[in-house]
Amino acid sequence: MSDEDVVARETRAAQRGFLVITGAKVWFLLTGTVLNIGLPRMLGDPARFGDFGVVNTFISIFNMVVIAGGLQVVSKRVSEDPGTVAAVRSRALRLVAAVTVPLCCVIVAGADLLARDIFHDPSLAQLIRVAALITLAYGFYAVFIGVLNGLKRFTQQALFDIGFATLKLALILGAVLAGFSVMGAIAGFAAAALFIAVAAWMVTRPLASTPTSVARTEVAVGAFMVQVMGYTLMVNALLQGDVLVLKSASYAPVLDSLTTGSGGHQLAVLAATTGWRPEVLLEPSVTSSTAVLSGLYRATKNVSLISYQAVIAITFVVFPLVSRATFQSDQKATDTYVRQTVRVATLLVLFVSTLLAAGGEPLLALLFGDAYRLAAPALIPMLGAMACFALLFVCINILTAAGRPLDALLLTGSSAIVQLVALYLVISAAPAGPGVLALSAVVTLVSIAVALVLGAALVRLRLKVQLPWLSIARTGLAAGCSLVAAALAGDADAVFLGGLWGIFVRVSTALVVFAVMLFATREITVRDLRGVLGSVMRRG
Repeated sequence: MSDEDVVARETRAAQRGFLVITGAKVWFLLTGTVLNIGLPRMLGDPARFGDFGVVNTFISIFNMVVIAGGLQVVSKRVSEDPGTVAAVRSRALRLVAAVTVPLCCVIVAGADLLARDIFHDPSLAQLIRVAALITLAYGFYAVFIGVLNGLKRFTQQALFDIGFATLKLALILGAVLAGFSVMGAIAGFAAAALFIAVAAWMVTRPLASTPTSVARTEVAVGAFMVQVMGYTLMVNALLQGDVLVLKSASYAPVLDSLTTGSGGHQLAVLAATTGWRPEVLLEPSVTSSTAVLSGLYRATKNVSLISYQAVIAITFVVFPLVSRATFQSDQKATDTYVRQTVRVATLLVLFVSTLLAAGGEPLLALLFGDAYRLAAPALIPMLGAMACFALLFVCINILTAAGRPLDALLLTGSSAIVQLVALYLVISAAPAGPGVLALSAVVTLVSIAVALVLGAALVRLRLKVQLPWLSIARTGLAAGCSLVAAALAGDADAVFLGGLWGIFVRVSTALVVFAVMLFATREITVRDLRGVLGSVMRRG
């Protein structure tokens, strides 16, 4: 079989794998949407959702570190040589245990210090301790899913995604409905993670039942995993650190606003009315206010993250393909995989972001309640920031698959440091109030946009691949025209329409214009649609 035939065959397999995993990710998005919409309403107010959001964001940074470290390293080594699966799995499990067990112990031991001195809210300590179990389970789960991904068993991988998403949704919402509030939500999440890790261990055991001895694999797995975990830590600091910085840095401005001027007068009146001393009322008022800001911001970010979640399936499929192509020095295959990946990712990201932007402030109110309208000014810049992050995530996964995780580490590390420092300075100096949410979103957008430009340049330099700039320009044009059309529909909405019907009209207008522009510029053709339908039929 010729090299062209091999590339064509693997490309078709990648298309089918992408559809399978995308189906699982669609289900993940649906369950995540139910969770993200239902949880704020079920918890009752933005402050409780803010507590959940801060703890979930904090622990998610470490979750993603161990997930990427286990999954990507195992997938890369297994895809390069499937005969080493037993050695790679065994070595990776030992390394993950050496990382996650001490990490979880540190989180548990330092929970009081973290809650009191960083987040200025001692009530978060017990939540953080329970959440540490999620990181422990994720570390081992990642190794098992990495085996399936490296062997291109995309259907089994997708089934685990579906099962975990469903179980997580059921246990979190079930615990909250049972009256356990934020603690129930965190505990339900931990129980789902532990269960799915055990299930994945049982399924992948037979795949690694034949022992092998590959000394070089042990060294390669360890060195590569350290680099991947390092860059993933920086990636998630760049992605989620703004929520934590907002919670911490807003404490001083809120405290100042409640002790001076009208805030101090209101506190004195409240103290006289209740009989409590002002200092007794002050601390709960400050922590509650910062929790509300965190809840409003986190809800807006949850909506914006949909564009990032839309490309996760792409990275799962392209990772082993780029890994093998670069390992075999197959420049033609590398060029094909990278160009198509960037093209499809750009289309998906801009499409999703455009529809969400068309929904605007009414969409936030519909999803979370009228209180969340306060976060509306942050929506557009946050959508832009997360769209840039989604494409940056594709770039750094391509670099990692090509064996260059150090490039990804340096890029994301420097960008995260700049972003978090800038955020802290801006939030600390800004007046307390909802206006700080939009400022935070703009700083995040600028930081990630610069990182994306640098990431695209690194992919071009390291892999010698010409990125599909024409496709990117066409898709950007479609997004721009869609937003203009949605804005015009929004003006009509203000006069003639309202509520859910108005949102439907604006989003539908954006959808139609986006599709028309893609066909008009020939970014999508009938041949492309036939190719997708053909993949579905072959899968069936």
